[in-house]
Amino acid sequence: MRKTGYLLWQTLQSMIYYKKRYVLYFMSFYVGLLLPALCIANYNYIRSIFHYYVFDEMEQSVSLDWQSYSFAAADLDISGEYTISAQCQEVFLGWDSTPMSVKGIEWNYYYDLSQTEGRMFTEGEMGRGEYVCIIDRKNARAYDCRLNDTITIKGVDFTVIGFSTDPLFTNQIVIPLAAMEKLYGNHDTCVQFTGIYILDKNQDKEQFLLEVKNAVCEKDEEAKILFLDTGDQMYQEVVKSVEKWKFLRGMAAFMTAVFFILNELVVITGKMQKDRKTIAVKMALGASRYTVAFSCLLEISIITVIADAMIFLSVCPIARACALDEIILFDSFVTVVFFLGSIGAAVVITLVLLWNLRKDTVSSLMRSEDV
Repeated sequence: MRKTGYLLWQTLQSMIYYKKRYVLYFMSFYVGLLLPALCIANYNYIRSIFHYYVFDEMEQSVSLDWQSYSFAAADLDISGEYTISAQCQEVFLGWDSTPMSVKGIEWNYYYDLSQTEGRMFTEGEMGRGEYVCIIDRKNARAYDCRLNDTITIKGVDFTVIGFSTDPLFTNQIVIPLAAMEKLYGNHDTCVQFTGIYILDKNQDKEQFLLEVKNAVCEKDEEAKILFLDTGDQMYQEVVKSVEKWKFLRGMAAFMTAVFFILNELVVITGKMQKDRKTIAVKMALGASRYTVAFSCLLEISIITVIADAMIFLSVCPIARACALDEIILFDSFVTVVFFLGSIGAAVVITLVLLWNLRKDTVSSLMRSEDV
């Protein structure tokens, strides 16, 4: 332990003495690590895409979208399990005229809203149509909106009970469907409705969609049918989109990994060549090859840790500056993978170069030219 402390102290003193040289090492490692960091940080975004667009039993579902000025068809007399949602656009002048999608949902809304800071709606709030809402975290931060603050929708104050932390949940305000009917049920705003119905395995999806379409048009003469979709088709579209994104991300990851390895190989090789005489002096003074190897590994590890720290401090501001903060998610999982990967790669490259030095004698190391 005392020997390790001495080597660490010696390494730090060397870095301070040759500070200009080590600043170049830090920056070289930083540049090499930046692209892989951005690529790895995109990993959870791909999972978020699937999580956001898929729900349980989706492949057994059908959906119908229609537009209307009336909420008459929002309560159909249809047997089975289903949920209705409605949405329209509102412009918030106090939020720099930002267009927001106001969505009304029922208690059994199928899509997952669990990634919420604060709380979800209660069943009582849903049934009574209370004026409570959940908004996206990005706009909440941008316009200093906090929990229990109020926002005004069509002249009615809604209490903010939660912020969605899902990166795909943007420019949205979610309210109870019953509350939305109170706001927009007076035939002055065109609202888009979506009905999602879970069918039994043996039910004919096309026939069921036709029946629901006829029921909507019969109950609401103003209804304009927009889309009729089956859940298995929607599910396959999501899977294809995710697979395409994974392929593109995989190609980018491979290219950045190659760049990272080549960059570290060049930097560490140049450093080892420059340090050959220093290694020779240490060995001539009685240091064993193991001590020299440990000292080199310690030095490379410190450089990598400092470069990693620079990455951790700068990747989020860089993502925001490039408008990539919604798809660059630098959480604990990404941090651990990135840290262990960068340290591991640097250590392996250093060990390989040290292994090539094992046959060199002190005199051959002293005769080598600086690079």
